[in-house]
Amino acid sequence: MPRDIWQWLFYPFYFAQEQTLVAELKFKESRFAIAYILIVILLGFILYRYGNKKLIFPVNNLIYTSILSFLLPFYLTAYSIWLKKFSIYRYLIVLELITPILILLIVAYFYPKRKPVFLVSLGIFVLILATVKPLDWWRIPWSDNYFSIDRQALVQYQDDVIVLWGGEPVGYVVPYFPSNTRFLRITGNFGLSPHTKMSKIAEEIIDKTPESSLYLLEVNFELKESDREKSKQAALEFRNLVIDRNNCQPFINAIEKYSICKLRKISP
Repeated sequence: MPRDIWQWLFYPFYFAQEQTLVAELKFKESRFAIAYILIVILLGFILYRYGNKKLIFPVNNLIYTSILSFLLPFYLTAYSIWLKKFSIYRYLIVLELITPILILLIVAYFYPKRKPVFLVSLGIFVLILATVKPLDWWRIPWSDNYFSIDRQALVQYQDDVIVLWGGEPVGYVVPYFPSNTRFLRITGNFGLSPHTKMSKIAEEIIDKTPESSLYLLEVNFELKESDREKSKQAALEFRNLVIDRNNCQPFINAIEKYSICKLRKISP
């Protein structure tokens, strides 16, 4: 929401400079400020003509002025409702799409000739494109492999059991492993507490799996969090397992950095 009277009156101009009013990332968008200026000029022109009793407006052969007569009140009403009720930028998407059309109509209203309209509009839109700074949420580009996972590097884990610990979402990597690689979660967000049936099944699978085929998939940032690391070690020791830190392989994709480490069995 606007924080003071100046933001209430001139909110579009705050968007025209780098700011964090929209999100925690810096954002810049000048189209609303340009539309604001053009609308003020247009309304001032209309009021001037009414004040001077010039109620007959010149004929415009380039645009249908009825479209502008409908779009302008709609635009102002929608913006006023948004400003009062929400002030959340993403709710302005519709007006954001309409704004270039409104700019073009206002320019054509003042300069009802094709060449001036083309040149002025082109200059305005180039200015908008040159000054805009969209929100960058670090999206990855489109590619054949969305997560940038090398399947061939994972072939070595066929017929192995990979243990998962914690509540981090790692299920998306599973389809990239060989179809006969087995994944076993020992803790998570779905009630995998000790002494439950699911926990006992996990323990049976671990007992039956040779030590040479046991691995742990872990998120690298957990290594920097001592509490999580202690909890992980405790959960593994409860199942008679320890991590062989000298036998870990990096597993990095476009989303997260992981390690796949060998697990060793210890005596109960």
